[in-house]
Amino acid sequence: MTRSLLVILASAVAISGCGTADKGAESDPLSSLDDAEKADSLSKPTDHGALQFGVAATATLATGAGFHAWSFTMQGSGKVHIATQASSGHAVDTVVYLYKKGATTWGSYIAKNDDASSSTVLSAVDKTLESGLYRVVVKGYKASDHGKFGLLVTCAGAGCAAPPSCLFGSTFGEIAGTNGLIVGSHQTFTTSAGFSDIDIQQAILALHASTHTDVTTIEAAFAAADQGELNKISIYDPTGARSFTAWEYGAGDNSYGAIFAAGTTTEVAQDHDTDIIECTVSVRSCLFGSTYNDAKTSGAFTIVSQVVITAKSTLTTVGKSQLIRAVQESNPAVTTVADAFDNVDQNEVNVVQLTHKASGKKFTAYEFGAGDNSYGALFNYGTATEAAAIHDGDLYSCTAF
Repeated sequence: MTRSLLVILASAVAISGCGTADKGAESDPLSSLDDAEKADSLSKPTDHGALQFGVAATATLATGAGFHAWSFTMQGSGKVHIATQASSGHAVDTVVYLYKKGATTWGSYIAKNDDASSSTVLSAVDKTLESGLYRVVVKGYKASDHGKFGLLVTCAGAGCAAPPSCLFGSTFGEIAGTNGLIVGSHQTFTTSAGFSDIDIQQAILALHASTHTDVTTIEAAFAAADQGELNKISIYDPTGARSFTAWEYGAGDNSYGAIFAAGTTTEVAQDHDTDIIECTVSVRSCLFGSTYNDAKTSGAFTIVSQVVITAKSTLTTVGKSQLIRAVQESNPAVTTVADAFDNVDQNEVNVVQLTHKASGKKFTAYEFGAGDNSYGALFNYGTATEAAAIHDGDLYSCTAF
């Protein structure tokens, strides 16, 4: 299937003498300041948000707005053609940069073009891309190259399909109730007292969603936020049996921040002036349901076997790893099999083998009592790869959809 991501302008008009000869040197995009410190630069462009296939957009290069960015998502492999175009007969001398989002940052560009040919000052990039989030940045060849321009992006291949809708909806303030999401605790902090290492890392990364990409310490994060306040918000997705942590703050009286998979530094969305952008999670249904009891009683699974194990039971190497990881759900300090049995009610653990009827996928559950509450984990059969966590009977961190 081929779909086009089009930014359409008034028809481009051929302009005589607009070739690329004798243009002189390109203005250094880093200027005399470090790029990370500049409010208008490759790393801090004017962000126009997501490009949607078949939807038009334009921008204007000007003093203080010399860098413009759009993002798009590839769902798989596809070939893109990215080209700037003239507006109202005037071709602005542009340079196009293409980036792919890494774990936490955009990193270095993966493609760049100044002039698409010797007869134009407009830019074009052709590149085959794989799954991921991408950003297009357009700047002027020289800092003085100002004016309105357009962008034409076409995409061919299966990966060009429009991404699924974002789990969190379109605005940060409307997350509660969107797709059944439950917003839990909402805490406001003015100091990092009691923060875990993950809290600190998430908060620092959340500041990068605004112009504060220079923040590298938790002290700097509080100093950069309006009123020195950071808000930590827990979000639970019952349908997908997944939990998330959002960090939100004021930046110039506007709401900014980021959402992470709970307990990790994996960023799944940003709050950008209350708009949800760069979202990488969609609505999905956990195979097990939202509780461990759902998995056992819904009829979606065949229970192949059920046994109770104790410290005297013989376990395989994988079984030992599964047991330890499961008990860490109630006590993260557990590191040995002996510790595991010492930290469960009656020193017993229930091991259940399940097969999903529709898909044939097999799983092993290690479930136990801890203070008379149900804890543990489900694993992909024969591995220590966790498919879901059991926490007081509810399921979290589901990866089986």
